[in-house]
Amino acid sequence: MSKMDEIIIGKYTLESLTNGMYASPFDLYREYVQNAADSIDDAVNREIIRKSDAKISIEIDHESHRISILDNGTGIEAEKAEKILLDIGNSRKDRNSNRGFRGIGRLAGLGYCDRLRFVTSYVGELKRTQITFDAKLLREKLRATKTEEESLFDVLNAVTEVNIFDEKEKKHYFLVEMEGVDETSKIMMESDVRDYLVQNLPLEYKPSFHWGKIITKKIASIGYEIPDYPIFLKCSGNEERLYKCYADTFVSDRVKRYVKAIDDIEILPFSINGKLSAILWFAKVDYSGTVLDEQIKGIRIRQGNLLIGNKYTTNQYFKEDRFNGWLLGELFVLDENMIPNARRDDFEETLEYIELKSQLLVWSASISKEIRKISLDRSANAEKKKAIDTVFVQEDENNLLVENIGFANDDDEIIGEVDESSYVADNALFDKFQILLGQKSNNYKYKVLSIRDDIPHEQRRILEKILDILYLIYPKRKAETIAEDLIKNYQ
Repeated sequence: MSKMDEIIIGKYTLESLTNGMYASPFDLYREYVQNAADSIDDAVNREIIRKSDAKISIEIDHESHRISILDNGTGIEAEKAEKILLDIGNSRKDRNSNRGFRGIGRLAGLGYCDRLRFVTSYVGELKRTQITFDAKLLREKLRATKTEEESLFDVLNAVTEVNIFDEKEKKHYFLVEMEGVDETSKIMMESDVRDYLVQNLPLEYKPSFHWGKIITKKIASIGYEIPDYPIFLKCSGNEERLYKCYADTFVSDRVKRYVKAIDDIEILPFSINGKLSAILWFAKVDYSGTVLDEQIKGIRIRQGNLLIGNKYTTNQYFKEDRFNGWLLGELFVLDENMIPNARRDDFEETLEYIELKSQLLVWSASISKEIRKISLDRSANAEKKKAIDTVFVQEDENNLLVENIGFANDDDEIIGEVDESSYVADNALFDKFQILLGQKSNNYKYKVLSIRDDIPHEQRRILEKILDILYLIYPKRKAETIAEDLIKNYQ
């Protein structure tokens, strides 16, 4: 007997491949929809259906404690269905042309219901296949108190049932049914589900979003057709078609709550070794503060138009994390060598992805500088404007691009009745003057320094420079208060 014959894949592997695999219980919707989208693509390519006839339906039925996801793609042949649907991690899909390719996502619903059922009929066949997982029995078998040795195969054999029924020849579909879902579960909460779906699924832009048509057309002219699908959500008897939530106007700045319009859309292609690898679109706006709509804020990464990670994933490209929340846009990743990790919260660290990240860092640095400059211009009085011009001329001459300003986290509150743009401007100007004052010598004297007589001369000179900045940035009374507190508490 070889060593391989002695290896048993334990039953607890299933626990890791269901509840332990995904960051959020809502991810089960993404997993089933991406499989539906792949099946619809196949049906359209084979001219079984027209793209306009494609449909993915998601239904939440509170009365029967049931969730279902249905598509009208090709379905799975009866003779192959059992093998395909019971194989674990052995997908036959092509990674380069399909969103789901690991053969794991179909198990995503097991941890959230009593029964998970797959029902499918293949085009041209007179039968449908139904495979049912007894998820309740599975949980019992996975309890830690059970000591008997069972393999993954033994458990699957015990908790699954396969049935074949008659079906009409023209029917072709794949249905996922989750029965016995806990009514208090997050995945049954309609508003939360909808919020997740409109951010994560491969949807069209709203028809009322004027810029959506322009984005789609411009990106198509570069060579990429953004894939989207008619996806419907039915809850409490009402069905609606879902769209991405981008609009021509948005609200920004937590304090002032400005209503802003998108001025323009910029399209930026990224290439690696001469090959188009990603396309970014982002809205050109006046950068007045944090975008308040959580469904659209930040640059979102998508592959196959499915979200990778969340609104915070691209924070890693900004040294000032908060600036990502001031932006609107999407990065479509096209390179087949950029592979989403199993949790789909980022990509595997391939050479291609590392190169893309380096290019994104260059772009984000230029955007950060633009935001800071606009913030300074907007908030400055005549005296500040003169100082700003001096600072940015000096910065350009000496290549002084400061990227280490310590801003609050994006979810922190801004203290005081000041808009976020002014807050950023004051911090940016303060930081820049710290650099410039290190190159110059000023002779200003302040009475407040007489409060303390124990400060060495060298440190007093540093404090004088800091006070120079305070009096330049703030009104006299406020500057005096800050200066007094600073000197009193100086260590």
